[in-house]
Amino acid sequence: MANKNNKKANETTGIEEMSESLTSFSSKIEQHKKKIGMAVSVIIIIALAVFGFVFWNRHSDNESAKKYSGVEAKVAAQAMKADPAVRDSVFNALSIKELQTLAKSDQGKAGGNLANLDLASRYYGEKKYNEAIACLKNVTIDEPVMKASATILLADCYVNTKKYNEAIAALDDAIGLSTDNPEIAVRAMLKKATILDSQKKYADALAVYETMQKDYPQQTAMMAQAGFNVEGYIARDQARLNK
Repeated sequence: MANKNNKKANETTGIEEMSESLTSFSSKIEQHKKKIGMAVSVIIIIALAVFGFVFWNRHSDNESAKKYSGVEAKVAAQAMKADPAVRDSVFNALSIKELQTLAKSDQGKAGGNLANLDLASRYYGEKKYNEAIACLKNVTIDEPVMKASATILLADCYVNTKKYNEAIAALDDAIGLSTDNPEIAVRAMLKKATILDSQKKYADALAVYETMQKDYPQQTAMMAQAGFNVEGYIARDQARLNK
């Protein structure tokens, strides 16, 4: 029985480790984008500056967005009064407090959306995945790329809370939102295939890898140059299925 429990624990840990390795892989591609001629969005942590730009242009939300833009300066001024040895932790704690207040007071507005996204990023980094999920569920985003990015972060949170069916559903949503953004679509598909493989759903995982190779040849070729060979994963799952 102990061996069974240990095996199950190792398998679930493997999913989480693969999720993190995919994040590192995206960073690696980003670092080599000049060499391979294409930038890949690193979207595990939300690019808040981009969100800020999107929401700032909604004139009715300007005041709310301004509240968010003022949080960092306000908190930095307060944190500077703390002992240098604990200044970073003070800054983070004060930031979370201010963002929580703004997320609640301006929910549905630009500032509230930005605050929730910022909080979700911070909570994810601190491995407070349930808190990150709650923040992401309170975000309203219309722009497809940004929505897909936030949805992939939500899926990562589900993976780390072992809610794999919810993670796959979120990734399917992200893929559907990314028809015009192949880099994001491929990233979501990689994560989906990883979960399916971990659940021993090899035929389903194989179908995802084959779709990636067929529909996104440029992206899969780029990934191969960066050390992630989709053909290898296809061969592995074919072998598992005795094909």
